[in-house]
Amino acid sequence: MCCLQRSLLPLLILLFFQSPEMMRAESQSQQKVNAEVLLAFKSAAGDPPSLKSWMGREPCLQSWIGVQCSGKFQNSTVIAVKLTGYKLEGVISPAIQYLTSLITLWLDDNHLRGRIPSGLGNLKNLTSLRLSNNALTGRVPSSLALLPRLKELTLMNNHLRGSLPFDGTFSRVMDISVHGNTELCSSSGSYNLSVCGPSSAPALTFTSSPPALTFSSPDIHQSGSGKAKSKVGAIVGGALAEWVKGHESPMVAGAIPLREVPRARVFSLAELEHATDQFIQNKLIGQGSFGLVYKGILHDGRIIAIKTRTSSPSLDFVKEVQYLCHIYHRHLVSLLGYCQENDQQMLVYDYMPNGSVCNHLYDSDGNSLGKLDFRQRLSIALDAAKGLEHLHALAPPLVHKGFKTSNVLVDENYIAKVTDFGLSQLLAGIHGAGSSSPVDVFLDPDFNASRSLHEKSDVYSFGVFLLELISGCEALRLNSPASEQNLVNWAQSLRESNKLVALIDSKMNQNYTDEAIKDFMDVAFQCLEFKGERRPTMNEVRKELDRILEKERGQTADTVEGAAVVTLGSELFRV
Repeated sequence: MCCLQRSLLPLLILLFFQSPEMMRAESQSQQKVNAEVLLAFKSAAGDPPSLKSWMGREPCLQSWIGVQCSGKFQNSTVIAVKLTGYKLEGVISPAIQYLTSLITLWLDDNHLRGRIPSGLGNLKNLTSLRLSNNALTGRVPSSLALLPRLKELTLMNNHLRGSLPFDGTFSRVMDISVHGNTELCSSSGSYNLSVCGPSSAPALTFTSSPPALTFSSPDIHQSGSGKAKSKVGAIVGGALAEWVKGHESPMVAGAIPLREVPRARVFSLAELEHATDQFIQNKLIGQGSFGLVYKGILHDGRIIAIKTRTSSPSLDFVKEVQYLCHIYHRHLVSLLGYCQENDQQMLVYDYMPNGSVCNHLYDSDGNSLGKLDFRQRLSIALDAAKGLEHLHALAPPLVHKGFKTSNVLVDENYIAKVTDFGLSQLLAGIHGAGSSSPVDVFLDPDFNASRSLHEKSDVYSFGVFLLELISGCEALRLNSPASEQNLVNWAQSLRESNKLVALIDSKMNQNYTDEAIKDFMDVAFQCLEFKGERRPTMNEVRKELDRILEKERGQTADTVEGAAVVTLGSELFRV
């Protein structure tokens, strides 16, 4: 590598890899997010004639009425939705929470009914929220009290009830108007409301990161089927938009108390047929180990994805789905519900158009794309570790049994969530225990002797995942030279010959320290110990990754001009 100036190297790499084609693709991806969310909102609001200009797929470029965007078109995103007095009916779609750059949301003076989605608490940039003069019902979500930048909140003249989730001491919000809700009260009698009695205590609701809803390239690795990929660019997963989310539990970070979690929703076949236009071909978005995957839109505007398979009705299937629907964590993709009719079994998730970590690491041939820097990869690894750690902390522990990179999804902020946990049990009798593909590099090598999978089996799979992150290569590349086809074997040989520098993704921005790279690889190889008892627990893995990331944050810069510690490949792992 040429000896370039440190301050210029990251910029040159950025300019080299951010081609006009990539920039256009990112722009189209963001516009697709904006369009999907706004069209879902329009549908839930009764498809009013006042929004007839909302057509196409580029709301910022086409200047949709009531929508304001920031930035030039290539980087434009929706920052304001101002629809005061637009004769909106129906409900407020929970999908609105995916406009993560939204600063202003005005829906006052309309005919909206139903509840205020708690997911609005995920709009961390929101400064003004106007919902007055509608027919909204239910409680005021406590998630609104957690919005860090909110300065205006108007809720007057609705049918809201219960206790306001903040009182007169909540001075950060400069302007709160809530009068005209006869059943609304305040614990301190503030805002001209009556003082709440004991029965008015609000139901606990919390908010954290929004359910992952992201867009990316069209090739998506579908979980469970090895090489199976979607050509439409969608993967299923996510959390219920209006259901309860939780603060980080003192026991396991991100966990949600079971008492606050709803039961699994039972969907009718007619409801899902309507959502998918009778499972029309153009709604087919992929295929995984469970079966075909379709995209659909429910009557309330929520976008869903449906995994389907042909199977006779089973009480065990219902019990397993009910159990999986009760597992909630910030870094786990949550199951919404199911349908079991006419010899069809279906799993229903929120729709996630972006996909897995695979899409950001390597192309269809398994070779590096260079999209993620080391800090992003390290953060993704930590998020996924937290998800697996929570599964293993359940009583009894839940072993994923199919963990791989394609089962880790990332949202627009590169927050990672583990998906498809529990599917191995639902697929029992179809694929049996273990791998569903002839060659599964992620499978615990000790499985052949023990014929069982356990928590340390997930740890081994996690080690392979870490190797993919650091190398940018797929774990099995049959088109590569024989010595490099199996990523684990190749990494082990490089370690033995003291040439681990060759494993590091050469397309990765070099804004990292050699110490962090070494420590990251040490964790990977500890996870890859042949015998399970020699591997660390996921709790230990999570703690070590947390330590590495925290230290790396203090030693590397966030900007191109920063004082990044850059180490040339020839200097790494020198004895």
